[in-house]
Amino acid sequence: MNRFSIKDIEILTGIKPHTIRIWEQRYGIIKPQRTATNIRYYTENDLKLMLNVSLLNKMGFKISKITCLKPNEIEHKVLSLVEQANDADINLSALLNCMVRLDEDTFEHLLNKYLETNGLETTMTRILFPFLYRIGLLWQTGSITPAYEHFFTNLVRQKIIAAIDKQVLTPLPDAKRFLLFLPPNEPHELGLLYAHYVIRQRGHRSVYMGLNLPIEHIICAHECCQPDFIVTTLTSCIKINAIEEFIVQISKTFSKSKILLSGAQAVNKSLHLPQNVQIISDFDDFIQYIENRVN
Repeated sequence: MNRFSIKDIEILTGIKPHTIRIWEQRYGIIKPQRTATNIRYYTENDLKLMLNVSLLNKMGFKISKITCLKPNEIEHKVLSLVEQANDADINLSALLNCMVRLDEDTFEHLLNKYLETNGLETTMTRILFPFLYRIGLLWQTGSITPAYEHFFTNLVRQKIIAAIDKQVLTPLPDAKRFLLFLPPNEPHELGLLYAHYVIRQRGHRSVYMGLNLPIEHIICAHECCQPDFIVTTLTSCIKINAIEEFIVQISKTFSKSKILLSGAQAVNKSLHLPQNVQIISDFDDFIQYIENRVN
């Protein structure tokens, strides 16, 4: 069973540690456990309960009223109210709750409902990327196992692929050509898949090569499609000198293409960038680039 700090609870629920402590003392809503060295921690059941409590509180229920309910009554009320909600923050919290319970059916239902109402781009921006950011913080600190991230990313990957399959392509008369790939040991594919969707949605042509591809395997594809732009990301932890070597290599190998590079290992780093390499900080930056600077 995973152990969570009070900071972890804050990241997932949005409830400040000071408020959590007050609720513990005043209402006994949860009771932290202690390690052999007297460090406070919370269990998965505590997290599940606090996710539900935070949801009801965000929907206007007073904490004094919530604590009068049994945990199963709280969960039932949350499910009935979330069904009617289109608020991004509420749906985000509800999906986080589904994740810690590995409740695929409810996760799918809530996500499909929000997608149908708001579309893929709004859903990605307002729910799914913030969701991924939160669980990524906990994964990096070791508070949760990678299983939760895999549960989430595999379901979302299916949604993005389904949206790509439904796209009706209407390329612009001056459509640019993009080549997308992930280098070896870079497993985080969601961002690149979504970039593939965004490029096509805006009337350009996109060739998606997938993940775990050495640069030498991309050369043939590059020669075949002659892309104007190459898109790749660096999210996994690698040394700064390895990042710079990779950038120099792709810059020289694909010197006739503009290279758009994103990911945590590229953004906010003091990197020497060749003239044909552009760092993309986030998806707002990427969309603006596609819409305003590509043509």
